[in-house]
Amino acid sequence: MKDMSKFQIVLTAIFGICILTGVFVFAFVRPGSNVQADVVIWGSLSEGDFSAVFMNIPLSKDKTVVVQYEYKRETDFDMDFVEALASGTGPDIVLLGQDSILTHKNKLFIIPFSSYSERTFKDTYIPEGELFLDQNGVIGFPFTIDPLVMYYNRDIFTSNEIAQPPMYWTQFYELSKKLTKKDGALNISRATLPLGEFQNITNSKEIFSALTMQAGSPIVVRSQDGYVSVLGQTFEQSVTPAVSAINFYTEFSNPLKPHYSWNRSLPDSELMFTSGDLAVYFGFASELGTLKEKNPNLNFDVTQFPQAQGDTRITFGKMKALAITKSSKNPGAAFTVISGLSTVNAMNQFSAMLRLPPVRRDLISKGTTDQYLSVFYRSALWARGFPDPSRFATRDIFRQMVEAVTGGRLDSAEAVDQADQNLSALLR
Repeated sequence: MKDMSKFQIVLTAIFGICILTGVFVFAFVRPGSNVQADVVIWGSLSEGDFSAVFMNIPLSKDKTVVVQYEYKRETDFDMDFVEALASGTGPDIVLLGQDSILTHKNKLFIIPFSSYSERTFKDTYIPEGELFLDQNGVIGFPFTIDPLVMYYNRDIFTSNEIAQPPMYWTQFYELSKKLTKKDGALNISRATLPLGEFQNITNSKEIFSALTMQAGSPIVVRSQDGYVSVLGQTFEQSVTPAVSAINFYTEFSNPLKPHYSWNRSLPDSELMFTSGDLAVYFGFASELGTLKEKNPNLNFDVTQFPQAQGDTRITFGKMKALAITKSSKNPGAAFTVISGLSTVNAMNQFSAMLRLPPVRRDLISKGTTDQYLSVFYRSALWARGFPDPSRFATRDIFRQMVEAVTGGRLDSAEAVDQADQNLSALLR
């Protein structure tokens, strides 16, 4: 893509839109129809942000569709969506997170591979986008990706003569001994990394998920009978990946360990980082602006989420996709809108405005010179997730698993087995 001329890029994008819309629209719109269709989109982007980009793309000039965008808070979305469908006033398109696929899949129109091929989908979007593929077609088209990264306090590192942030988890054993400050009673005044507890660690569910996937378990997989938990499977390893993950995760809250760095009496990890008392913070790309706002004087930088030794690179990613609802009265027009929002031009503008990496492979391959986005771009390719049956219930399952180990009620294998059972029950 780097060597492709601007003319070729535009031509390819136009040709792609024709392929996207051709078969699908033909199935729903009668030839010769000039009727203007109203398309309502629900999403978690602010109306101002959406409009700022929408008004600058060709879709806004399309006389065959009228697009109405409505902002919905993520905390209210599930209830609002169900109530709207029940009253017959639901949207035509929803901007849906990867953790809501299973919750709302039965309410969405699956676009068959005969209209949009699996090969085209995989060639267009980054790997995590495949969460939005069903065995029969496309559930939704990736729109945004927000990868988990590592922010680090530059002053803490440089004052301790550490030139580079850690790339691998094993480096934290020695790093924690050097950077963590604690008194004789083991009271921590400066922590190295937030691992070991759950409630006072921001993004704890996503951090543990990333560790588990790095260890070799996808957590949930699709089978012929639906989605099943594989949290308790060994994947032919000597130690179950989830057990390895929880053993590592909880080590840093064990006061008997020399790399002890965290306990449940500490402030929330985000607050501790912005206060300057935490060396590294595991947060999402979208948190960059918030961290700067909370402490403009904090001297910090960002790098990739730490990895296990090996060639595989994995972090957690929050992905959102545009999906057509079954209740839509204008599915053909809805698909036209999604196509217009998915072009290279539109995606590039949304990415720039949101300060997030794009979901399209061709845009990722072009790269960026921005000091922060360059980290986010690489992280986007590493991003993974899992089909989440309930983002709130699974968080509670993971919390119970971690706290059962740190509280001494269960050993790590027993805690993982219990979590696997609970997750399996949730998926039925």
